Amino acid sequence: MSNTEYITWKVNPLDTPAVLRNCNKCGGKQEYKSSGLFRVNAQGRNLDIWLIYRCTCCGNSWNMEIHARVKPQSIPAAEYDAYLRNDAQLAEKCAFDKALLRRNNALPCYDGLRFAVIGAIPQGDAEITIEGDFDLDIHLSKILRQKLGLSGAAFRELLARKQIVGENGMDLQKARWKNGTKISLRFDNTL
Repeated sequence: MSNTEYITWKVNPLDTPAVLRNCNKCGGKQEYKSSGLFRVNAQGRNLDIWLIYRCTCCGNSWNMEIHARVKPQSIPAAEYDAYLRNDAQLAEKCAFDKALLRRNNALPCYDGLRFAVIGAIPQGDAEITIEGDFDLDIHLSKILRQKLGLSGAAFRELLARKQIVGENGMDLQKARWKNGTKISLRFDNTL
């Protein structure tokens, strides 16, 4: 009989990623953060919808295009209402949408992104699945070290002793986290 625990961790971002944009007031590339607010503008019978970002240095605004020249009836009523209400969940979803960011030539910065890892800390051997609602493009080692409270040296020691192993032999030092990543912990309550 196996004493292996099967645990799921969920990675929850605590904020949205900044994007690198050229700031015409600062005179160079700067980080812009989402304000969580939408701008909805009517042009005749068409709508334009943007998510408003602000430069972290000077406060200059940049509007990330969500919809351009669309008929109001082409947007589901609940979604249209969410834009008008500045719905926080919809703003977050747009700020993490890599295709939308790419379409707007916005380069997301995940390095300083704060996140929480929700789930039980194993008491012994464990198979852990790491899930999340958004692709955060962060190193798997950062998630593991944060959740398990490990220094870089302690993490490398566990890797060397094969007490933390990634699925399919993935290099846990270099691998980026993807939704559904699985890791194995093999040790005797040393965490």
